[in-house]
Formats: sequence, structure tokens, C-alpha cells
Amino acid sequence: MPLYYEGVGKKRQQVWESGLSYTAAKSRKAKIELEQANSEQHPHPQKKGYDCQ
Repeated sequence: MPLYYEGVGKKRQQVWESGLSYTAAKSRKAKIELEQANSEQHPHPQKKGYDCQ
């Protein structure tokens, strides 16, 4: 995903094409990876009212 810079001086920051800053993109990536790890541990969540057999 392309990256560009926004702002000047101390306020200059990296911004991904998606519009997220580097920090926001890194945080989002960590959240997605955690969700994926959790779904791998529990691939078939049991729903209320249904029997998983």
C-alpha cells in the first residue's frame, strides 16, 4: 500500500493511502492479528440455543 508524508516540521507524519497514519495503521494491524489469532483458537463459536455436535 503506498505511503506518503503529510505536514511539515515536527507535525510531519507518514500517511498510508488508506488515510491512516503510521501509528493508526500499526494499531489496526495488531488488532486484526489478535482477532485472527482468537478465531483460530475458536473456529466454531457455539451460538446460544444451538447444539454443536
